[in-house]
Amino acid sequence: MRQNGFRICLFINVPEEPLEVVDGVTVPRDFTHVEGDTKEEGIVVADSLGNEYVWVPVTKEEEGNPTEPYISTNGKLREGSDIEIQLGRYIFNTSTGVPSIFTGTDYQEDDSGRGNVPAMYIDEFKESVYSNGGYYIARYEAGIEDGNLTSISNSASNPDWTGYTGENMKLISKSGATVWNFITQNKAAYLCEELADVNGYSGVTSDLMNSYAWDTAIVYMQECGTDSNYSNQSGISTVEIKVSKTGEAILAAGNGEGKNDVQCNIYDMAGNCLEWTTETYDSQESPCVHRGGFFNNGELYVNSRGSFNTSYGNQILSYRPLLYFSPN
Repeated sequence: MRQNGFRICLFINVPEEPLEVVDGVTVPRDFTHVEGDTKEEGIVVADSLGNEYVWVPVTKEEEGNPTEPYISTNGKLREGSDIEIQLGRYIFNTSTGVPSIFTGTDYQEDDSGRGNVPAMYIDEFKESVYSNGGYYIARYEAGIEDGNLTSISNSASNPDWTGYTGENMKLISKSGATVWNFITQNKAAYLCEELADVNGYSGVTSDLMNSYAWDTAIVYMQECGTDSNYSNQSGISTVEIKVSKTGEAILAAGNGEGKNDVQCNIYDMAGNCLEWTTETYDSQESPCVHRGGFFNNGELYVNSRGSFNTSYGNQILSYRPLLYFSPN
């Protein structure tokens, strides 16, 4: 409108739509809830491209006090009992799977300067987890879209190497995708760090799985899944003894024999491929830490730790991104 020759501009702030909440879990903006009605089942959300992530609940504060009573209702393992999940780094009893705090000094979650890529903001990750009661991890091992495998050897010893090429290669978390293996820890970390920006996510930070995220996810899956000893599930994961498509690995040993490698809607952690993390091993030669088991080794398990050098990458190594709500 105009008054006395002057233009008056009115600015109206349109409030954003409130975020969807499922069983107390906030769905990130621009994501949709696609599966799982409770935290026990595994709440799955998907972005507009169809990439899926699963919520890992944390039911205790940093001091160890329960945030609120959270009682099992689905009867999978312990109906009617308290579900206690504390963010932490754990080792797991080799017979029972019972977790205890990891106190070793040879594996650390820090910026060691040894050439591997650490977590971007580990303190912000922890703060977000305690503020929001959990975090998201990719439902499947990293998949690749629009990429072609052109090399299976890092002959140049390049820390930023992957054997896949393509102008429009995409990191995806979808069922039935080609696993993104043949990749170094550095390259996997950078791809995960950039994921939120590349896909246009708002309000969340993306990163490569850290040791807190991996170990706490095991505690969650053992508390709420069908296998209370999943941490000791063998890594032999396919009948054909080869890398499966994401979400299609079949466990061939342990408590899950003959079944898909899945707990609480999270796939591929026991087998298929080892997965890079941001953890650091106390070695200048082999600082890059991998977790889990893989398709051709019955002596590595979900809880296993191991390490390689910064230029190592082959068919047995993949990775997995995580998402957490960005601190305000």
